[in-house]
Amino acid sequence: MRYLLILFTLLLAVPTSARADDASLTFRQRVQPILQSHCTDCHGGAKPAAKLDLTATPSLEELQSQARHWFQVLERVEAGAMPPDDAEPLKPADKQQLVGWIRQDLTQLLVEQQRQAGRSKFRRLSRQEYANTLQDVFGIRPPVVKRMPGDGRIDGYDKISAALPFSPAATEGQLLIAEDLVPRMFQHPTTQETFRLWSFGSEQSKGHLLELDDNWNVSFNSDTNSGPLRKSNPDGTPGRGSPSPRKPGLHRLRIHAYGYQTDKPLPVGIYVGHVSAYPQILDLVKVVDIPPGKPAIVETDIYLRTRLDSDLGTSDGMRLIPLGLGVPVPKNTLASKRGTGPGLAIQYVDVEELEATLPGQELLLGGLPEDIQLVLNSRRNQTLVQSKLDREAFEAAMQANFARIGSRLFRRDLTDAERAHCMQSLMAALDAGVPLQAAYVTEVTAMLTSPDFLCVIEEPGPLSDFALASRLSYFLWNSTPDEELLEVARQGKLSDPKVLREQTERLLNDPRSDRFVDDFLAQWLGLWGIDNTTPDKDLYSEYDEELKISSMLETPATFRRMLDENLSVRDFVAPDWAMVNSRLAEFYGIPGVEGFQIRQVRLPADTPYGGIWTQASTLKVTANGTLTSPVKRGVWVAERLLGIRIPPPPSNIDPVDPDTRGAKTLREQLALHSQQGSCKACHARFDPYGFALESFDVMGGFRTHYRVLNPEAGKGEKKWTDGLPVDSTGVTPAGEPFTGVRELRAKLAADPAQLGRGVTRHLLTYATGEPATPIDQPTIDAIVAQAARDNYGLRSLVHGVIQSDLFRHK
Repeated sequence: MRYLLILFTLLLAVPTSARADDASLTFRQRVQPILQSHCTDCHGGAKPAAKLDLTATPSLEELQSQARHWFQVLERVEAGAMPPDDAEPLKPADKQQLVGWIRQDLTQLLVEQQRQAGRSKFRRLSRQEYANTLQDVFGIRPPVVKRMPGDGRIDGYDKISAALPFSPAATEGQLLIAEDLVPRMFQHPTTQETFRLWSFGSEQSKGHLLELDDNWNVSFNSDTNSGPLRKSNPDGTPGRGSPSPRKPGLHRLRIHAYGYQTDKPLPVGIYVGHVSAYPQILDLVKVVDIPPGKPAIVETDIYLRTRLDSDLGTSDGMRLIPLGLGVPVPKNTLASKRGTGPGLAIQYVDVEELEATLPGQELLLGGLPEDIQLVLNSRRNQTLVQSKLDREAFEAAMQANFARIGSRLFRRDLTDAERAHCMQSLMAALDAGVPLQAAYVTEVTAMLTSPDFLCVIEEPGPLSDFALASRLSYFLWNSTPDEELLEVARQGKLSDPKVLREQTERLLNDPRSDRFVDDFLAQWLGLWGIDNTTPDKDLYSEYDEELKISSMLETPATFRRMLDENLSVRDFVAPDWAMVNSRLAEFYGIPGVEGFQIRQVRLPADTPYGGIWTQASTLKVTANGTLTSPVKRGVWVAERLLGIRIPPPPSNIDPVDPDTRGAKTLREQLALHSQQGSCKACHARFDPYGFALESFDVMGGFRTHYRVLNPEAGKGEKKWTDGLPVDSTGVTPAGEPFTGVRELRAKLAADPAQLGRGVTRHLLTYATGEPATPIDQPTIDAIVAQAARDNYGLRSLVHGVIQSDLFRHK
């Protein structure tokens, strides 16, 4: 570790001009003759292969701007794909010269260029970061889906500058959000209330729900006709009012319910959204276990939206839907006859508002004298003259207040000029007769639409303490720094590695770090695409909403445990434990697990499952609804888990079309495809991982045969039958044979450094908003070497990323 850092530092100490001359000189003397003798026949002329012309003598500026092409050359040369099999191979000495020039001379030049200009590019906040920031500062989550266009993705990530273009539509949306949000801080109720939602009877057809005495209703279906609720009448009796909340924010639910006709806990999804639309537009926000047999109170907290802050333009209604029951009571049938299995019995739900005042109300008014607060909160829209406030005292109070608000919104202290501008603008409006509240709202709205709020602004070189605070909080909370982190930055202490580590620990231990876990996994593993495909109902009838929901809880719970306990990255592929509930345990073949809540269990010794690469969530997003692809899954393992970049296939190579009849496996077809010239060497780097994962179908179930439709299946019979057998054997890129996923798992776990490099590469991308490149590799290697002291612990890698120069510099 120390040697790597010293060597890297010495490389940076060489003057830039000298390194530039060296890179250019060695290219002309050592590299260009090799290219001319081995490469220019294909990569030259009017139509160079892959549109890469290697005949010219590039200038220094061209060498720098074409870095991506040279690293693609490096990948293909090291993979054995260049020169192709039908061309004269490179001599070992020539290969060493070419690879050495790219890895040393060119890389050194690019590192210095990066340090001078900055590695991370100017960008705006992503839509998610923007929404989290407003929620944390003001207490209301804005309707960003309705108001703003979606963000793009680069390599799966939406925190990268190129994925976050500035657009008139986004700017207009941010202005509308600000103009709506700020005035509400003066209109929002400052009291807390509790209201009751009563269980409602059948909506679809009479008798569709089982109606019992005392307003108990039983739902037997896992569909959106179950669990309807209505607000009580003024006297507290069951009513028909809309179940919408009075104000946005956290609410505590007390659900009076029980599992009907069952002796096991019943998992119930709490869905909110537009319950009166057709079809309904609902989001799952929480899953709870309802005890069986007799009435009980189950408590949980959820966030509810009003019409003003909902993406749907309507206040949140609520439904409680039992999971995993299917639809035993179809439309126009009677629950009294068809409801012979488990059901959800509900009487009422009490909904308690948990917040009296919002953080935004405290931010805008909490630091002001009481007389100014009263005027600003007044509905009389008084001007400064009408208010009878002392002008001098008012100016002093507002100047201090703008300084406090500005530091929270801009994530740094305002300059003297910025504070003066705020006051000049405010007083000019007041002197023109604008009411106090309106003038104040205008100034705060202007701050919320300023680039200092909307963008990540960093100067080249080492980050200032305030910029470091922002980078840390947007990494671990996906949101703005809190007051404590800003105060540490204000004191100039955050750049101290010890203090930075302490603050990292504090942020990781805060519940807001769950945003990092969920958002990083969605982008790193591609879980954001979980709903992009649906397994074919005829081939995979076992797949249901409960399994999907459970799988999307399992992966974050796995990562969370590894992060909290600093477990080795080996557990990404070969743990002896898993985080499951009853639905997942049944799916994975793990006995003795009851209830929906995720908990840690020991894996059976002979299980094919273990680690995030064989979880139902990741196996689903790496397949389509009908077929699996060893290529797609192999590339996923190589790039996502091992951090090995796989170049895109040449443009003149046709993709393999799977045989949907099941007469040939995709592996058999790939065997022919991958023997083509340059394809063979590249496919050998990732296909083996995909071959091992052929043991799992599109929903993540273990299999020994592919499923094919059975045209002879009768009514009520399963519609599929076993097709061709699965061949999950292979040979690793290192030349080691394996007979299936269990053996490959052991081989991957035997190289924790490679797993560490893989996750570190992606952590750096997510943390800095800039994709990791080959010139970042020395830093990645140093981070992993340091974490080796802690058995390659995940938390140690996170700390290593944060302490690195790449994180602490622009």
